[in-house]
Order: sequence, then structure tokens, then C-alpha cells
Amino acid sequence: MLVGIGAYFASGQLLEFSVFFIVPISFFTWFVSRHTGLAASAVSAGFTLAANLESPMHAAHPHVAYWNAVVWLAFFALITVIIAELKVLYLRERQLSRVDNLTGVATRLAFYEVAEGEKNRAKRYQHSITIAYLDLDHF
Repeated sequence: MLVGIGAYFASGQLLEFSVFFIVPISFFTWFVSRHTGLAASAVSAGFTLAANLESPMHAAHPHVAYWNAVVWLAFFALITVIIAELKVLYLRERQLSRVDNLTGVATRLAFYEVAEGEKNRAKRYQHSITIAYLDLDHF
């Protein structure tokens, strides 16, 4: 909403503000879902269209404002797809870094993450904790 207001005021000064819509679109795509990112892209393109229709530059030729909104929508959708795919790759690599390919056993990194979580939980509930592990050298 704030970026849309900025775009509205910037259009009166003949400034392009639509590129700043990438920040909320990226946020919604990464932290919520691809579909939410696409919805944010459509809303952002709508704000861009509204701001451009109010711009004195597009007063004589409003069809240019519609064309620009379609181009921005395509750009925002492309950014959404790229970020969603980056998240999928990130999660895949994160999982691969925590499991040994040969044995399927959790790696040392995964062990330390789980141990840290258990230590924090024991501290939070004021319980004692016992940890035992087996290290196989030259396995």
C-alpha cells in the first residue's frame, strides 16, 4: 500500500516508482507462497496502472498506461517465479546438506542443530537434558 502511495505521488512528478513493488512481491513470494506473490504482482500492476492513469504524461494517451501496466505485470510475475524457484532450490540444498547421500544418516550439522534446539527447550522448561551419541571413525 505504501509503495502504491509513493507511486501515485511520484507519477505527478513524472518519476517511475514501480520498481519498488519488487520488495513486497519478493517478501510475499518467499515467506508465504508463489500464489500470494502472483497476487501481489497483480495488485502491484493495478497500483501502477492507477498511478500512470493519474500521471500528466499519460493524459493524452491513456492506452500507453495500460500497456505499461501489462509490461510491469509480466515483469513482476517473472520475478515471482524466479524467487519461488530460488526458494525451492534453497530448501533442497538445505536438506541435502543435512543428510549423508551414501548412508541417509543425518550429518554433523543436523546433529548440532537438533542438539541446540533440545538444549534451548530444556532451558526454557527448566528440565535437565542428557545427550548421547556414537561417533564412528573411518566409517
